[in-house]
Amino acid sequence: MPKSFDEFYFSTADEKEDIKTLNDYFIKYKNLGIYQDNMFCPECKQAELSYVPKTSQRRAHLKRKTSSKHTNGCSYQFDYASKKYIEEYFKNLRDDQIKDKLDAMMRSLFFKKEYLPQTAIVRGGFSDENPLVLTRKVERQVHHKTLRRKSIEKWLDKELEDELHLFYGKVRLSISEWNNEQGYTVYFLDIFCKDSNREWKKKASIYLGNKVLLKVEEDADYFFVAIGQLDFSKGFPPKLKLASRQALSIEKVV
Repeated sequence: MPKSFDEFYFSTADEKEDIKTLNDYFIKYKNLGIYQDNMFCPECKQAELSYVPKTSQRRAHLKRKTSSKHTNGCSYQFDYASKKYIEEYFKNLRDDQIKDKLDAMMRSLFFKKEYLPQTAIVRGGFSDENPLVLTRKVERQVHHKTLRRKSIEKWLDKELEDELHLFYGKVRLSISEWNNEQGYTVYFLDIFCKDSNREWKKKASIYLGNKVLLKVEEDADYFFVAIGQLDFSKGFPPKLKLASRQALSIEKVV
């Protein structure tokens, strides 16, 4: 399915920009101005993007121009993985392999400015060099799929609820506890992001069970990566249900 983008590579400034910045500019000036023809895929920086303004039926977003293509190593060139595909992918990995995969996603999203190889991918011999690509062998064929990607710092609503996403962002964290009807204490990892007023607001929470196996500092900033599905059944903020118990990676910002 066609992919939309919440952020883009702004070639003039040689940096990533958020679509909110573009929306604000478009609303103010009624044109794209300095952004015109300077918006590219945030990952490979090669595929040119076009702006689709907000309507009563859809949010404003960016999409790839049909005349432009991603580099061979870019994860955005692949189809989105279905929920079943993702679950099967992680079911076939050991816990340490899942952790390695999430840690690699963390590095590619936050720490490596120039990550992707520019050489062509050999179908059937893909070495999984790009951690944002999920590679599986299905009935003797090698399949490459990519994850739906969403910054947890941006808007979250029910239209995201039906699919698994790779959520990422710069956050603050805390551990909360809740006593259930059976008298057991369960724990949650609460995720906080800055709102439009630059104040930290709770954005989502992850169920940790009856044991806490990670430590967080409440006043520290963290890079956050998780694969999961939002659940709005209890309202907002939603619960983030992980694709597997290891599908979470955090690293303190230093």
